Amino acid sequence: MPFPTIITLEQLQYNLSMGPGYDGYIELIKAVEFLPSELKKLCVWHPDHHARVCLYNTTGLEAILTCWEPGQKTSIHNYNFNHAWVKILQGELWLELFSTYRLPPEKSSEVCLRQNKVLYLDDNLGYHRFSNRSQERAVALVFYSDKPLEWVSFDEEKQSFEMEASYYDKDMDPQQSITLS
Repeated sequence: MPFPTIITLEQLQYNLSMGPGYDGYIELIKAVEFLPSELKKLCVWHPDHHARVCLYNTTGLEAILTCWEPGQKTSIHNYNFNHAWVKILQGELWLELFSTYRLPPEKSSEVCLRQNKVLYLDDNLGYHRFSNRSQERAVALVFYSDKPLEWVSFDEEKQSFEMEASYYDKDMDPQQSITLS
């Protein structure tokens, strides 16, 4: 049975607190359609990197809103053996998958993810990178199983893999009630 449409942060947090339900987190993330005013209130924009806004945070699940200016991208990274469900809420993002058997990692595929696209990612798909190649801002919602505290990323300048710590540009989880910069 599909979830009712989720239009506010409070509805999302409530539904996440109830667990994945019979249909799992994929159906829950599909139900998220924040009102434009709600999305505007939640978004944070950073000129140097995509911003990460924590919406929900437990040891078993973390919900992050990622906000992308044109041209921003992540490093090539993995999820440190966690699972992720992603929904594009605004704009479009490119997802590139990489094979890491050789250095530098070799791109194996790429796809453009447009608004309302939902997907599942885990490390079995290989390392990956998201980027905003458009001239418009983009926003994605990500659910991570077992909150990743760090992940492995590829430093293109050093041509080596390194551990990268998780971070928030803003924390909207009322249980945490702190803002990080």
